[in-house]
This record gives sequence, structure tokens and C-alpha cells, in this order.
Amino acid sequence: MKSLATCGGNLNKTRAFTFIELLLVLGIAAVVGVVVTPLYGNLKVTTDLNEETSQLVATIRLARERALGGWHGARHGVCFEFPANLPPHYLIYEGASCATRVMGAERTVDLSLAINLTTSWPATDINFNPIGLPSATGTITLTHQTTGTRQIEINDLGRVAEI
Repeated sequence: MKSLATCGGNLNKTRAFTFIELLLVLGIAAVVGVVVTPLYGNLKVTTDLNEETSQLVATIRLARERALGGWHGARHGVCFEFPANLPPHYLIYEGASCATRVMGAERTVDLSLAINLTTSWPATDINFNPIGLPSATGTITLTHQTTGTRQIEINDLGRVAEI
């Protein structure tokens, strides 16, 4: 009977990755990681800004629809507040103004600390009458601290749109 060594078989030879091959794979992974990280950061900022803008547009439209629908027979609006020790926020309210709103009937939405909100009108709120006309018209601007700006326009007829 022939032994395995004489038949051409080698039991001691094993297949494995060399140290150089492993270093090459790690180097490629590091380069890919360095390239992808900034792209993810910009995507996150854009997504946050888009989400905040969409939520604000939906809230303003809801206030208008409540006023048009005569919900509780009252006017409805959105108020922007910037308290000193809290994150900035806005709230949807029931009443003729933010100052005279029905307490407990509002819904508050906190803004991200990285987002700054400004309006083109001097008042801190916008209120809709029973036929859906706004108390103020103009532009709301949302600006992210690092990059990106979104604008919302409210026209004379109460149309709310992202521009």
C-alpha cells in the first residue's frame, strides 16, 4: 500500500490569508470609512431639516383646517416661542391669539437645538379666521447650524407651501 506522501498528497500544507492580505483589506476598509463618514453626516443634517420643515408645514395646515372646519367654534393658530432655558418650540393652539389661547388645548412641538427659526412678520404667531385667512403672511425660514436652509411661505389666502 502506498503512503499519502508518495501519492503526491501533503497533509501539512494548509490554506490561509497572509498578513499582507489582511493589512490590504483593513486599509481598503479604512479608506471607505473615511470617504463615507462625511456623506452620512450631510445626509443626516438634510434629513433632520426636511423633517422639521415638513412637520411645521403640517402643523400650520392643521391650524388652518381647524379654523375652516369651525372646530370648537374658535379660531386656531400656531405660536413660536423661544424660552431662555428650553429648546425653541412652536405650538398649535385654539383661540384668537397665542396670548388668549385656550390653555390645555395646545400641542407643543420642540425644535432641534441645531435649527434656528425666523419669520418675516413681527408677531410670534399666525392665526387663521373661520374662512381660513391668516393674520400674517410671509416667509418662515428654518436654518440648520451647520448647513442648509428651508423656507415656508404663507400667502394672503392661507396657502402654506414649502418654497
